[in-house]
Amino acid sequence: MKKTTNHFTPEALGHSFSRVAAQLSTLDSHASCDLQNETFVTAEMHLVKLIHEEEGLHITALAQKLGVTKSAVSQLAAKLERKGILKKGIDPQNHARLMLYLTEKGERLYDIHESFHQELDALVAETLQNASEENRQFLQQFLDAVEQKILAIHMK
Repeated sequence: MKKTTNHFTPEALGHSFSRVAAQLSTLDSHASCDLQNETFVTAEMHLVKLIHEEEGLHITALAQKLGVTKSAVSQLAAKLERKGILKKGIDPQNHARLMLYLTEKGERLYDIHESFHQELDALVAETLQNASEENRQFLQQFLDAVEQKILAIHMK
């Protein structure tokens, strides 16, 4: 008698989740952006996106939001500044602190990268088009919970 496999066991779902995460990681690592014959890698794009969304953040705040060291953000910011993507400014309330802003070139780069995310959003929307509201809500809660558990592991 053939044993039937339940595709909804935690182990099977975990394997499926791992495969999707690996594919997303691969997609993200290949999602470098090109602008004016320069290539920008994922880490650079994440910093550009964050600066666009919260213009004027200082190095420490960016490091906290990205979950990396201040040194890593400083090095990345210096590289992006040399490429003409961002500019630094003095915080008027704390002259010892540098704030980061995108240049016009940086805004164009952000737009290119954002189109990648719009394609990904469209893929998710298409995949979920027939899902019930209850299923979408469960999926969001599940993803939020997994993210929190990963962050907790990462912070140890």
